[in-house]
Amino acid sequence: MEYDEYIKLVDKYYKNDCRECNFQNRIIIPFLESIAEEFDVVDVSTLYRNWKGISREKFADQYTPDVLVTRYWKLGEENKEKPLLIVEVKTPKARDRVHAEKEIEEYLKKSNVVILTNCITWEIYDNRRHKDLYMLETTYSQEHKGKRIQYPTDVCCRWENDEHDIKWNKDANKWNDLRTKLINILPSKN
Repeated sequence: MEYDEYIKLVDKYYKNDCRECNFQNRIIIPFLESIAEEFDVVDVSTLYRNWKGISREKFADQYTPDVLVTRYWKLGEENKEKPLLIVEVKTPKARDRVHAEKEIEEYLKKSNVVILTNCITWEIYDNRRHKDLYMLETTYSQEHKGKRIQYPTDVCCRWENDEHDIKWNKDANKWNDLRTKLINILPSKN
């Protein structure tokens, strides 16, 4: 997926239908599939604890992640390896940082790499709890309700105003850095 296409899609859903499922299934999964062609990129967001015959213990406990990148996936079969990546997707308008941090903490027990993203900021955590940030928005500040908000922000910390457009950093280097990081995280399938 090219950066211009990515920006167009994020802006479309941000302005017209800002549900998490749109960002997850129409942007994040196709983007990950484009760079992880050797692996399975799987929406597991609805595989709750009440599912029978699913070995959730490899990727979830209390919380259910949104997306897994794994070497092999077949629903209902025992998945013997832990996921290569667990991805938690939020909308750009999400305001649940405390909850997101609890999810990340749990998922790091299931995978060596966990990603939290709202499509604007990508927070990539490793099993040492180290966080790499990839922010695709320009740096600026804006007044909101008497406070000065600094952008870009961490995931789940943005301003909730529908009139506020995302100010994308058009420098493709940031996009390429993110793509390179994600490619380098994934091992060779062989």
